[in-house]
Amino acid sequence: MGSNDWNPALLIARLRKHAMLGQLGDSALRELAVKSALIHFEPDAVMLRQGQPSDSALFMIAGEADILVETSYGDIQVGRCASNALIGEIGAFTDLARTATVRARTAVDALKIGRQQLLEFGRMEPELLLSIVGQLGERLSRLNQALGFYTNALSALESNTFDTKLLDDLLNPMPELVDFSHSFLRLAEQITIKRQQFEEMANAAAIQRSMLPPPFKAQNAFAAIDLHGELHPAREVGGDFFDYFTIDEKYLAVTIGDVSGKGVPASLFMAIAQSMIRMVVRNTEDLATEIGKVNALLAANNRESMFATAFCAVIDVTSGHLVYCNCGHNAPLLLRNGKKIEELAPTGPPLAARSNVSFRTDVRRLIAGERLILFSDGLPEASNPQGEFFGDERIRQATLSFASASAHELVGGVLGKVNEFMKGARPYDDIACLGLIYRGR
Repeated sequence: MGSNDWNPALLIARLRKHAMLGQLGDSALRELAVKSALIHFEPDAVMLRQGQPSDSALFMIAGEADILVETSYGDIQVGRCASNALIGEIGAFTDLARTATVRARTAVDALKIGRQQLLEFGRMEPELLLSIVGQLGERLSRLNQALGFYTNALSALESNTFDTKLLDDLLNPMPELVDFSHSFLRLAEQITIKRQQFEEMANAAAIQRSMLPPPFKAQNAFAAIDLHGELHPAREVGGDFFDYFTIDEKYLAVTIGDVSGKGVPASLFMAIAQSMIRMVVRNTEDLATEIGKVNALLAANNRESMFATAFCAVIDVTSGHLVYCNCGHNAPLLLRNGKKIEELAPTGPPLAARSNVSFRTDVRRLIAGERLILFSDGLPEASNPQGEFFGDERIRQATLSFASASAHELVGGVLGKVNEFMKGARPYDDIACLGLIYRGR
């Protein structure tokens, strides 16, 4: 039956069945049926809009509708209404803006009752006002119960002992909570999923930390070296890495790298790159060829087109002879005589950027007391709240200010300068930093 088929007699019969409107006398019901507007809503049509003036109420004659609360995170369904329901009446009586949106779930026929008409009926029939107040009290009671239940539920979700029985309670809620249960059930399920993802990321972060080298032991010939590194991912896991390992009784390899991208894919590629460098870099006489092998292995089947900048140096700790290959990485700084800084510029392209490419090396001779600081691009690109980069010059000045410090103090001091500069701004990129001091024999 469409809206045009509703004659006054049928409307009056429907209105009389309503718990609140049915209290009106016959003349009032007849006036309501005759003077109110019949409206037809197609499925998905907005019947009432949240935030708009409450200039009328709707008496639903036929059909079903959803009650939604609009938030910045999307619409949340909090209830459903059907035939013989009166909606929007409390806002109309109190002259408050709509607190929710009502959207037709099916085709809906409704009687639109103007605010002035409702107020007039309220003056004529005080019992009508009492019914409005009673209905408001019932809604507040349901709301209080829902708030109490969900406050406890959120506390459960925040605890590490979250009981999934909560989801069963939401699937079979108390009658007072039926209108809210579906929305909160979705919220609970999403929080549970996010928690599982968080735990997985925490495990990935633990694995990445386990790949960092242990604190450097300055024993035997390696007492000539003071070495310290730190890694600070911008997320749980990242694509930066540093490493150091001994090749034999007098050669030490030192590496640092930065994989393109962020998150889990970058960390996986980082792990592969770091492992390959450890496996391949063993020949102290031909570092360029060995880095070429690493590049070929990483470039093979590289469907994601990822790449890594990397710096790899092999040091003869007995003589200070250093041979390095810089694969597109930020130039490490070599601090000589406590006041002169020299950059170890790139000698080749990033790893895995191209398959058939040759690499070259360069050499330096370290003298006792000289310092080398290596870092990823997250350090010069660290920004303050105004968006200004820390930059290369500040790194140089920070390095000079710790010209006589230990490797641990050098790295900690430079990173401290970066943190002071950022002034609490969230880091955008991972930061890896490694300091090396050659003590000599």
